[in-house]
Parts: sequence; structure tokens; C-alpha cells
Amino acid sequence: MTDGRFGFEDVAPGTYTLHLVSREGCASQAVTVAPGERREDMSLTTGPTGGLRGRVVDRASGVGDANVVVWPRDPTIAALHDLLGETAAPTGSDGGFVLTDLCPGPVDVQARGWGADRSAAATIEPAAFTELQLRLDP
Repeated sequence: MTDGRFGFEDVAPGTYTLHLVSREGCASQAVTVAPGERREDMSLTTGPTGGLRGRVVDRASGVGDANVVVWPRDPTIAALHDLLGETAAPTGSDGGFVLTDLCPGPVDVQARGWGADRSAAATIEPAAFTELQLRLDP
């Protein structure tokens, strides 16, 4: 893709979903191609990304030393998100974490600590931070 232009050649007839994932925004659009049809001048308009922030705590110390990983439930978007490299964050000294540039929608979250993991589900909202607290239990 250059200058925002994209193209696909020799596309079989059918209905497809185009996904765009970037730090500036995300977009999805269904496209139907009929036999012999050539679609041109299509556009994808990005909407704002969202973020996830919170704190990981453990029963023993109160502060969870962990790595927080998030991935969209839609596997197609999850694969694209991996290209951005913004899907994991270590916790800070207070157990806090922040992840930005996430596409809106349902996500799975996992805090991976020393000998303990915790999973949760969340929904990322556009142009907002979703708050989440995870408790590590051995």
C-alpha cells in the first residue's frame, strides 16, 4: 500500500471483508465482487483506536509483576494487530499497565506472572481507555 492506495488482482467472485489496522485507526468493510466485475475507487475510513489500562495485583505482595498480553477475538484482526507490535506490556513498579492503539471490539487479555496467570475478557471502546484489574493467584 502506498499513499493510501490498495488493490487486489484476480479476485474470485464472492463477498469479502477488508480490514485496516493502523495506529491512526481501524476499519472493516464488506465487499461483494460479482463475476467479471472490477471494483475501483473504494475507500476505507478509519475510526479511532482505543486502549486498555489497569493494574495487576497478587495475593502475596499486592503488586503483580507480570506481562499483560491482549489480542482481538476476531482472528483476522488479531493477526494484523501483531504487525503493530502493541499487543503486550510489562507491568510497572505499582503493577500498572497501559496498552494503546487497539482496534475497538472484544478482546482477550492475559496477565502472565511468575507462576501465575490470569485471563479476562474486555471490550475496547473507540477513543477511550477500558479499565481492567487482574488478580494473580498462585
